[in-house]
Parts: sequence; structure tokens; C-alpha cells
Amino acid sequence: MKARTLYILLASTLVLGGFILFFEKDLPSTDERQEQARKVVPLAVEDIESMLIESPAGSLRFERRDQPSEDGSDVDADDPLRTVSWYLTQPLEARADGIAVAGLLRSLTDLESDQRLDEIDPATAGLDDPVAKVTLQTASGVSVLSFGAMVPTSDNRIVAIEGEPGAHVAPASVLDTLQRSTGDWRDKKLITGAQSEIRRVVLEASSQRLVLESRDGDVWITEPLLDRADADRVDALFAALVGLQAASFVESPPGETPSFDQAGLGLEPPRVRLQVTFEEGEDVEILLGDAVQPGPREVGLQEITQREVAPHEVYGKVGDQWVTVDGAALQEWVDLPATAWQETAWSRLQVFQVEGAEITSGTGEGTMTLARQGTDWSRDGEIVEYSVVSDLLYAIAETEAVEVLDRSAAAERGLALQELALREAALSVHLLATEGDEELRLWPAVGDVHPATVGDRDVLMLLAAETVADLQHLVDAVADAAAPQPTASQPPGAVPRDEISSGDSSP
Repeated sequence: MKARTLYILLASTLVLGGFILFFEKDLPSTDERQEQARKVVPLAVEDIESMLIESPAGSLRFERRDQPSEDGSDVDADDPLRTVSWYLTQPLEARADGIAVAGLLRSLTDLESDQRLDEIDPATAGLDDPVAKVTLQTASGVSVLSFGAMVPTSDNRIVAIEGEPGAHVAPASVLDTLQRSTGDWRDKKLITGAQSEIRRVVLEASSQRLVLESRDGDVWITEPLLDRADADRVDALFAALVGLQAASFVESPPGETPSFDQAGLGLEPPRVRLQVTFEEGEDVEILLGDAVQPGPREVGLQEITQREVAPHEVYGKVGDQWVTVDGAALQEWVDLPATAWQETAWSRLQVFQVEGAEITSGTGEGTMTLARQGTDWSRDGEIVEYSVVSDLLYAIAETEAVEVLDRSAAAERGLALQELALREAALSVHLLATEGDEELRLWPAVGDVHPATVGDRDVLMLLAAETVADLQHLVDAVADAAAPQPTASQPPGAVPRDEISSGDSSP
């Protein structure tokens, strides 16, 4: 065979192979075609726009509402339903449990026929009066799946697609899911806003009213006193709010007044009222009432009589949904007095945020200036041992007051803020940070505590004498600190790192 002929045949083979690869690469394999042929409901889950379930438990209709970002960047190709929200629209309008709905849809679209019945009598097969029907709506049409009679001596049922000839024998397990109550399909997550988006919380319980407001990255108490709030407690409360879940639902359409006695459940007036304001989206009101008592009760919550009641379960209303919730999740914060919400940390800054410090001791030694120099610290322009400065800054960041007093309480202790301001402080620390500077001041001991203040807070903080002694020891250590010792890579006589960085190479 001539070489030219061989090349032509080889080229033809490559072209044919490329043609087959290009046009058939997306076609299903034989196994995939056989699997698809066994599907009772040959639909893709992501194409389903609504679902109607008709069963002995009643009629339920779900509607899909896509919520992707404007540019589509949050759409997950492996799981398109992650950006989908499902809503109940019948018998009431409410958010549905998206995971539960998606699970049911997958069960329906994965339902496989164990046997096809080409000729079937609808009456004999129970299809003339099915035990349940599911109507699935897509952009291209409607598919209605009917569940008929059980197949004797098996766990299968006869099922059929309306409008298609014949029927199928298929597993009956999905039928149990179809017969769940309305409450089982509702979204148990009661607040959809993000914790980081909370801007204001008003808590009213008994005779107390507490208001927390976000200001420039911090959360402040604005009623009944004005002070920075404890960050850990605020984080825990906000997490409890956005994590609040329903234990059960009052089967009353959201927004409508339920028929049961609200006052008898501690909801009129409520035992606890919380109002949560988000940066974006709707504000949410939370009402908490009496504890749920096990056993029959005429409150419209029939399901409570059929399950075990949680130890701290209480009646409540969140937004327009009447529910029962785990009251313990919020009660811990409801019981705290306003003073317990005050920040006890002397400084709001973390060590990594501090770029410099000016420290003045009342001993008359003047002001000591600290500044970051790359990975080092300098004291009055000279590099000093990094760990010594770091130890002092960590101690300041971790200093906690044993008690926080407002102006009136401080005056009653003989520690009026206006009078302290006229006295010489035992220690003044001015912290420099990109997030904003901070002025800390500390006065001589009064009894076994030291009065202290922080610039943006109108309160007096009392620090333990032992804590202050440790701080003073660390301040003295920084004042006495020497330059860092040469390392193995920097032998004695080598040019110091600060001189190298400044370009000074003189001997």
C-alpha cells in the first residue's frame, strides 16, 4: 500500500472518530438508556416548578421560587436546587422545608418500574379511586402520578401516569412521605435573616426593656443604660435568634388570628417580646408565652397530643407564624439584667489590630512610644525584644473588669468620674489602630480594686489589684527591654536589621 493511500485512510479514520465523538459524546450509554426507560416519572428535578399532593392527609401544593444571584455566580451545577426556595401555597401560604421537598421530588423522579402492565383494569388496580395523586408541573406540561392498590404479598403498588397507556408495579415506600401533615412540610427555621445583618434587638420581659444596637462594628446597649455590650453574649444571642426553630406549628394560616385562647397560653400579653431589625429585609417580632403542657389541650395544636413535648417548649409567635419553640434557647438571655450585658473587657482591640502605643506611667518617667517595625517592635525608635511588647499587649487585650459602674453607681462609691479625671492617672495607655485609637486610663487603688476608664465609654471599670500588678510588671519589662539578641544567621558585629531596612550600611 502506498504511503499516500495510508495517510488518506488514517485521516479518514480520525475524521470519522472525531465526528462520532462530537455528535455522540452527550448521548446516554446503553445502561443509561435502560435505566431511563425504567423511570416511572421521566422528569428532571430541577425542571419541576410546582407540585400538588392529594392524599388522605389533605391537599398540599408547593411552588418553586428560584433565588439565584443576579450574575448567577451562586448556582451550583452539581446541585441546582441549592438556590431554590419552596413555598406551600395550599392549604396555607408559608415557607416550605426545601430539603424535605427536594428529597420527595428525587424519590418521585427516581421511582423505577419493577414491571410494566400493558393492559390493566383501573378499577381492579385501584386507579379509578387512587389512594394518592401527585401532580408535577414543568414548563413543558403536567404529569399526574396516581397510586393504586397494593400488589399482594409484596411491598409494591400499582402506579400510573395519567394519559399514558398501562401502568407500573413500583415500590410503595414513597407513599408514606406523601401522607405527612402540613406542619411536617413547613420550614422549621423561623428567621431567614443572617446573623451579621442584625442591626437592632429590643427585648422586653417582665419590667425590663433592653435595647442593643450596632454602631461602627460594635454592639451597644442604648436602653436602659448606654455602654458597649459584651461581644460574646451578643454573638450568642444573635446566633440563638437566627437559629430559632419551630418544634410545631399552629395549623392556622399565617397572618390570621387563631381561634384558640391566646391569653391562656401566655401570648396576650406575651411573657417575652423581642423585635429584631435587619440591615436588609423585613423586621421580625418574636413573642414567647407559657410552657407547653403534655396531653390534650384545646389550642389547635393537635400534633402536640401525638408526640413527646420537649422540656422547655413554649408557645410563641415568630413573624406571622404561631408556633411552639424551645424556650431555653432564648430564656438564658431574657433573664439577664442590663448590667450583665455590659462589656467587661478593658480594651476592645485585639493585638493584631494595634499598630502602636503611647504609655505614660504616673511614676514621672515620661511617655514610652511603641511602634510596629515590620515584624518587630520599636520603643522610642529602637528595636526591642518582640515577645516583651507582645506580652504587654496581650495582657491589656485580656484584662477584664471585676465590676462595671455607671456614673451614678460610681459616685455612690465615692469614685465620681469627673473627680477622677482631675487626678493624675497611675497609667495611661493610648493604643493606635486602623480601626480607631483607644485611650485607657488607670488610677491608684481604692481598697482592693483600681478604677479604670476607656475613652468612648461613660462608665467606671474596677480592675483587680492582682491584674494591675501584672500589667505594671509588664510595662516595666518593656521599659527595661534590650535589643533582640543576634541569631545564628546574624553573628555579633553584623549590621542590625533596622539599619539594613533603612539603607544605612555604614560600619
